[in-house]
Amino acid sequence: MDISSDGAVNPILSMQPALIDTSSSISTVSLPPMPPASMDRCIRPPSSAYAAAHPSKPNPRATSHTGAGVFVLSDLGWLAGLDALNRWQDFGGNREGSESPWQTATREFEEEAGISANSLVSLTPSYRMVKNEHIYVIHVAKLLPGAPSPRTNNEILAHKHFAGFSNKFADEIVAPSIVHQRVLDTEFLAVVSKIYTDLLKPARPRAVARYSACHKSRALPAATSDVVDDSLAKRSSSSRTKSHADEHESANVGTSSAIQLSVTD
Repeated sequence: MDISSDGAVNPILSMQPALIDTSSSISTVSLPPMPPASMDRCIRPPSSAYAAAHPSKPNPRATSHTGAGVFVLSDLGWLAGLDALNRWQDFGGNREGSESPWQTATREFEEEAGISANSLVSLTPSYRMVKNEHIYVIHVAKLLPGAPSPRTNNEILAHKHFAGFSNKFADEIVAPSIVHQRVLDTEFLAVVSKIYTDLLKPARPRAVARYSACHKSRALPAATSDVVDDSLAKRSSSSRTKSHADEHESANVGTSSAIQLSVTD
């Protein structure tokens, strides 16, 4: 008999007993008719027993996070917190209830640094790190102007800025402290290093360029228009005065020539 992959017997392909014709002296065997080609295999979902014995692998991208944190950047570099295990790390922790990654990260940041989510602004899409059953989401953000300074507590013992992204902060770490392994992820460091470089660029040229691009085709403001109109009026008046002076000089030259001709004659 035919056994399907889940251990169930396929009734369509079960062998039927052969029919023996004993009416004649010569024994003949009549085989049962073959099933139609379309029924050659019966496709059925696996049984519950098979599904229980062979569970599908979870998709990390579709699975909710187990923890999240905030990686704070400024023009001074990465703002890190030192935990009781002498590890410099981002501000984060485990998910509680049905929190979103951002809610988990900002709650942990407020607990560990004393700064609420209202003082944060995200700089880039969140970064997911998957390790075994743990899915950690890091939000790269910066503090808004006027935000309070981070405070220490029994979880975070100190704060420090690090800027050596290219060598994984090797020149800034003082033993026995270390940097948390998740922060040293090569791909993640490349992302935050690029963001940090952008933060260091002068703000004024970028603002001027954006203003020029937005207002390139627009009319001049009223005050500017008045100044331009006044300047054009002065130039026009000056041109007319110069024109009158040229005409007067030409008339004088003509009169002088006529006098000279009269005297000569």
